[in-house]
Amino acid sequence: MDREIKDYFEQKFLVFTTKDDIEKLRQEMKANLLKFKEEVKNHILDSINETKRMVETSELKRKLEEVREDFKGWQKDIELNLNSAISESSFAISKIEKEKESLVKQFQEEVEPRFKTLKDEIIDSLNMVNLKLHSYIEEGQENAFKSIKALEPQINELKKDIESIKNQTNKVIGEIGTFYDKMIRELKEMKDEVGYMVKLSYRDFERRLEALEQRVKAIEKIVFP
Repeated sequence: MDREIKDYFEQKFLVFTTKDDIEKLRQEMKANLLKFKEEVKNHILDSINETKRMVETSELKRKLEEVREDFKGWQKDIELNLNSAISESSFAISKIEKEKESLVKQFQEEVEPRFKTLKDEIIDSLNMVNLKLHSYIEEGQENAFKSIKALEPQINELKKDIESIKNQTNKVIGEIGTFYDKMIRELKEMKDEVGYMVKLSYRDFERRLEALEQRVKAIEKIVFP
């Protein structure tokens, strides 16, 4: 390559210069090239040294650690508040479940015996009517038989009304249970969501911080091969 450059200048400037002048020019160009290479090398070394200084003083690591510690402090406050919300939700769920059980039990204890008593009384009345009817039939008292017989539909209708009221009462009890169950389910979902927030926020932060630390380690490997 040097020979080609030399021949080029010999041909181009042969008329105007001597071979010594051409050689001098070639040496100057070579010196300038070496100087440029040295300047680039020094610039690269300065950059590496600056990076080494930053890594050696652990400035970046220290900053990352400070961020981690600060977040842990914030995390404790956040967790205290969220855990408090979880505890309150758990307490509310437990209280509502007990209220539901107590209310349904109380309702059943108060209403069902009344229905049973009333139903038994109606059955007894019907039995008495049947006995009377048979008695009147045997005695041939047609008029009395007709009078008692006329009451039978009314008694049966009353019996149906009692059954209908009982069914409606059971429906109300079921609706009460459904209402409480829905409330409990919503509270549990809220509690689970809050618990997920505690885990997610810190886990996401840790993941991002670990990614930064991996980048620092990658820089260290480049700087300190």
